[in-house]
Amino acid sequence: MLVIVRDLHLTDSTAISPPPATRTGQVDRRASRDRRSRLRLPVRVNIHYMNGNHDWYFHLPGANFDSIRQKVIDRLGLRNSVSSFPHDPSESTTIQSIFAQHQVYARHGDIFDPFSDVKEKGRNYACLTKLSHAQVHELPGVLSQRRTERKGI
Repeated sequence: MLVIVRDLHLTDSTAISPPPATRTGQVDRRASRDRRSRLRLPVRVNIHYMNGNHDWYFHLPGANFDSIRQKVIDRLGLRNSVSSFPHDPSESTTIQSIFAQHQVYARHGDIFDPFSDVKEKGRNYACLTKLSHAQVHELPGVLSQRRTERKGI
């Protein structure tokens, strides 16, 4: 996955770069299959991350999680703030504004999954149910250690 992300040049905000059209309005085949072709036309994009149940750790508050989120923001070229990544569109005025501008609504489907969304006990319980309170607080260090062990991820 991260190889694909690196190839898309997300960090310089030009992830989308369609090939140009020819004089006849057809796709310029010299650039259509080569994503790195200098003939391609870079389009500026701003990517905002909304998380779901499997990446719920990015939603947890705290300075340790802020530092993890900052690494994700830097690596993927996101436009999110370092505070908790939103799960629901209502948690981000920026995302709400973008959705309104484009007349779309999107959300993670885990809200329809009773295993991932235990309304009586809350989202943290549902997503972190197998971790103890102490393990959740140790999680930033564990994730950082795994990153170091994998080198480059």
